[in-house]
Amino acid sequence: MLRFASAAAAIAALAFAAPAQAVDRQPPEIRHQVLFEAVFGEPVPVRASIIDESEVFEPTVFYRAAGAKDFSPLSMKKKGKADFEAVIPGSVSTADFEYFIEAYDAQGNGPARLGSADAPLRVKAVAQLSPEARTATSSPPPPPPPAAQQTALPPPPPPPSDGSAKSRPVEPVPPEEHIHRVSVLLSLTDAGVRQGVGMSGEFRLVNKIGLAAHLGFYPDYVKGFVDSPFFDAGAQFLFYAGGSFRHGMQLGFGVREQMQSSGAGTDLTLFLLGYKLGFRFGLTLQTQFSIGYMLNNAAVGMPTPAHASLDGSVGWSF
Repeated sequence: MLRFASAAAAIAALAFAAPAQAVDRQPPEIRHQVLFEAVFGEPVPVRASIIDESEVFEPTVFYRAAGAKDFSPLSMKKKGKADFEAVIPGSVSTADFEYFIEAYDAQGNGPARLGSADAPLRVKAVAQLSPEARTATSSPPPPPPPAAQQTALPPPPPPPSDGSAKSRPVEPVPPEEHIHRVSVLLSLTDAGVRQGVGMSGEFRLVNKIGLAAHLGFYPDYVKGFVDSPFFDAGAQFLFYAGGSFRHGMQLGFGVREQMQSSGAGTDLTLFLLGYKLGFRFGLTLQTQFSIGYMLNNAAVGMPTPAHASLDGSVGWSF
């Protein structure tokens, strides 16, 4: 009996002497094959291995057009025990873009980041991936290292060949000149059909939204429609449903005020469908079809208030 009591006491002493289980106070570990090229206009998968003693919580890819102000978040989906993936839309890769990865764990530790809002990872939009970029993006991410909290693997070094392959710069690079923010256009339709001068300037608010201002003077408009010279001024709100501010399909609406000797009328553009094509060096072509309704049409000599128009423009983007 004494021997049994002694054994029980020894077991209890060992149990109380055992250290308490360690509490997870470390942020997740992120390991990711850095992207430095993406095929123009194609979706871009972003893969990472994210490890933590607790569960990984809400890993997110943040992306934006190169040089833009705000990032858009994109949740990463779990693809394996520690593998996560998010796919950046092809509309983003129509120009160079930037991204970074962020993750917390279930204990609230973090964020762990690969890149950051101040120093994002830069990806160049190309027509075809270079050999080293294809190698970097074809294989899944390797398992994470045991110690580092976040590790960025540089892409494989380029082959020592003719010098045509370019290695990824280590430091962030400034925005390139072809990230257009303003377009200035001259209406060819105004010059030909309306026999006047129509100018517009469009300003990039974000990558897919533009705000355009218009000013026109028409000294000798088409006879039988409006028979006296007039001015007009107005604005358009444009959303790029496909593509981006530099080139893409436009949906929008607008308003113009038309002023002439017989009176003034307000022309509401109820529906606008257009396409803008901007080349990287600046040349910009645009065509727009619109359906409008002229308030006080009799005062400006229009026979009916409802009308449709097709406009073509050429200009330069900066």
